[in-house]
Formats: sequence, C-alpha cells, structure tokens
Amino acid sequence: MSSRDTLNRMNDRLAESMGVRPESGNTNLAPQPAAKDIGRRPLRNAGKLAIHQIQPDSHQPRTEFDPDGIERLAQSIRDKGQLSAIHVRWSESQGKWLIIAGERRYRAAV
Repeated sequence: MSSRDTLNRMNDRLAESMGVRPESGNTNLAPQPAAKDIGRRPLRNAGKLAIHQIQPDSHQPRTEFDPDGIERLAQSIRDKGQLSAIHVRWSESQGKWLIIAGERRYRAAV
C-alpha cells in the first residue's frame, strides 16, 4: 500500500469521526442497540438497568448470606440510599447482566 493510499484511508476515517458521511451507502443512522448495550454509557460510566436484566452469578464464591446482615443493609439503603453501585458483566449465553460485585447490595435492594 502506498503512502497516498494510507493517507486517503486515514482522511476518510478522520472525516467520518467528525460526522461527515458519504452520500451513498447505509442511511440508517440510529440502529437498534444490542441487548447488552441497553443502559450502557460511553467511558464506562454508571448506567441504569432494569432489575429483570440482572441476575446473580452462579459462580459467586459466597453461597450463604446472613439474612440479618442483608436486612441491616436494606435499612441502610432505605435511609441513606445506595452509596456504591453494583458491578455487572454481560453474559451472551444467558442474555442477562451477571453481578460480579455487589450481590449483597442487590439482595438488599430487591
């Protein structure tokens, strides 16, 4: 590939990154998001997900949760709000978000 071809390709990518699109081609500028992208925001900021989209991870090492501790945490969340978000990851096979950190907070909130 010549230097000219490389520069032209880079120019096309730069133009597209600024919103310049060729007149021909796909005009569908608002495609439907994939299920895993609903509730996500760029730069890994916090987002909101519907509770039915979240489930505990079956590989969670903690198998027993103290009911009194969960109730105390639930009362704290009611009094002060949830101070720290739970962390989730997308499971393509299950079609849901799996909790990777914060299952006690999840249990206290539901």
